[in-house]
Amino acid sequence: MADQEKNNVAVYFNRYKDKITFEHIDDTVIMTGGNWFRYGLSNDYSKAYYQYVMDGGHEKIEVFEKLVHEYDQELLEYTELAQKYQKLVFSTNDISMVDPSGGPYISLGDNLKIFWPKGKYQDLIVESIKMAAPTKDTDEDDKKSVVIFKIK
Repeated sequence: MADQEKNNVAVYFNRYKDKITFEHIDDTVIMTGGNWFRYGLSNDYSKAYYQYVMDGGHEKIEVFEKLVHEYDQELLEYTELAQKYQKLVFSTNDISMVDPSGGPYISLGDNLKIFWPKGKYQDLIVESIKMAAPTKDTDEDDKKSVVIFKIK
C-alpha cells in the first residue's frame, strides 16, 4: 500500500482473502477481483406512483417508495397499498450496488475513499456502476469481476 498515492491503486483483501484491486483513473475507479458477486438494479417507481396519484394518493414519491415495500409483521403479508402497487414497480437496467462474495459491498452514493485511507483520494463518490466483460486473455478458471465506478 505504500505506493498508492503514486500509482492510483489500492488493494483490498476481503473476508475470504480474495484480492480486490481499485484503480483510480480520471473520473472512474475500476474494481477488479472476486470470483463470485451479486449486483442489484435500481427500481423505476414512475408507473406505480402515477397510478397511486390517479387513485387519490397524496404522499410524496419518497414516502411512496417506502410504502410500496411495507410488510405487516402481524398479518404476515404486504400492506394493502403495497399489494396494489408493487406489480407496477419495475427494475431498470441501472446497477445500484455490487457485492463480491466476501465484500466489499458498494452502492451508489458511497465514497470509495475508504480504500485510500489518506491523501488526495478523499472524494470518490460513486455516481454510476457498470459491469465490464472479462478480457479475452482471462483464464477461464480465474475469471474476475471487473466493475467500473463513475465518480463525482
